[in-house]
Amino acid sequence: MNKIRSFIAIEIPDGIKKDLFEIQERLKKAGADIGWTRPEGIHFTLKFLGEIEEEKLVNIQKAIEQATKEIPDFILWVGGIGVFPNTKSPRVIWIGIKGEGENLKTLQESIERETEKIGFKKEGRNFSPHLTLGRVRSQKNRDALTKYLEEFEKIELGSFNVKEVLLMKSELRPKGAVYTQLWKATLK
Repeated sequence: MNKIRSFIAIEIPDGIKKDLFEIQERLKKAGADIGWTRPEGIHFTLKFLGEIEEEKLVNIQKAIEQATKEIPDFILWVGGIGVFPNTKSPRVIWIGIKGEGENLKTLQESIERETEKIGFKKEGRNFSPHLTLGRVRSQKNRDALTKYLEEFEKIELGSFNVKEVLLMKSELRPKGAVYTQLWKATLK
């Protein structure tokens, strides 16, 4: 039985990915111990599904179709830098995402609800829209990193129109994950 590591996501435009790369390059000057996300691999994950049997793909597609059928296309804004869980012990460096009106929240809740109906566990944490820039591996040069992060605290990278939701495959490889689009649902 073939298994596929997969997730549901929104694609980020290349122009914003280029801006994210430039921010990563500036943050690298802090000399902190960070595993950086490859810019071409940055996407906005709505739901991580994990390792699934290939036979479940059809049901997942139907769940995404059901979840998106009443959602109109909408605008997302990208900006503001932060860390999880906090600046004293940063583990993840991220750029924030804000949605137009309630559409993003409605979309995410709808995907949670529809995938739960077909056996996927509901996410235990609150939805916190963000793009992961990197994962902090140790506290090396944490203070320098914090100073660099302050420089980008209020950065605005622009907006883009969300017209589709993607079902993605993730293959873990030595040089990083490789992502392949398996299917897409178009918003109304």
